[in-house]
Amino acid sequence: KDSQGKSPDINEQCDAQEFLIRFIEKIDEKLKNTKNKYLCENIFGGNTLQQIKCTNPECGNISERKDQIYYLSLEIKNKSKLTDCLNGFIVEEKIEDYHCEKCDKKITHIKKVLIDQIPNILIIHLQRFVFNYTTFTMEKLNTPVKFEETLNIKITNIKYPYCLGEVIDENTL
Repeated sequence: KDSQGKSPDINEQCDAQEFLIRFIEKIDEKLKNTKNKYLCENIFGGNTLQQIKCTNPECGNISERKDQIYYLSLEIKNKSKLTDCLNGFIVEEKIEDYHCEKCDKKITHIKKVLIDQIPNILIIHLQRFVFNYTTFTMEKLNTPVKFEETLNIKITNIKYPYCLGEVIDENTL
């Protein structure tokens, strides 16, 4: 049952990642006022760091924001390896006409998201559904994604190894 005591809607589709996140949120909610209130955060919690840098050579201001994560959601379109998906997650993007608070100019900024703190158990969600702007429908990508038994995630020049624990394939559930 949900937090209001209602039974789940059997007509509502929920993929494995959505179910897992709802499950973790429920556990987190139930433990909120106990001595174990940080259990889920300590196991699955990590942080990303969003940086937006002003490209004005006289300024160079960098604004930062940390966001808590319980999983990484990675795009797989045009990628065949998990490491390529991770590299796509941290790619820089240009933002045109962004207002810099420090130099007070509308100028191009560079935005990037970094993995700032990794969790003890890393959950990776592969984004298999993409929106097709030609047909205005969601399409499933059945592209195989290759991954090694050990995944090295680099944070501030230190590599953190993760060993493969489980793979959930919704087609086999």
